[in-house]
Amino acid sequence: MKKFILCLFAIVTLSGCAHDLGNRFEPITPRDNMVLIYYYRPSHFLGSGVSYDIKENGRHIVTLYNGGYFPYMTLAGQKTITAGDSTVSFYAENGKTYFIRGKEHMGLIFYHPSIKLVPEDKAWREIQMCRLIQ
Repeated sequence: MKKFILCLFAIVTLSGCAHDLGNRFEPITPRDNMVLIYYYRPSHFLGSGVSYDIKENGRHIVTLYNGGYFPYMTLAGQKTITAGDSTVSFYAENGKTYFIRGKEHMGLIFYHPSIKLVPEDKAWREIQMCRLIQ
């Protein structure tokens, strides 16, 4: 019975991992009149079956998966990025690159998304192992 429960738990946990991730991280250069924002989520076992939507100023940008990244070109201006109840606000300047890291934390029963604006040097180390969300 214990083996059955363990197998069932593994199937349910890992079934959320089946999503379409492409090639490993390949940097791109922002256009002079645009802003580049990388949304990424380093791979972690706990919470790996959880995915969540990233929104910029209320508009859906990408569903963030465990181990995935997504480059997004946008216009300069005030940005309010949300994932669930987590929010990051900043002013984005033309020609610059920003990194928003997704993470999850355990709530009372479910995992909840958390996002953070990450400094470029730390983000470059973390994003290297991520794969493109297609």
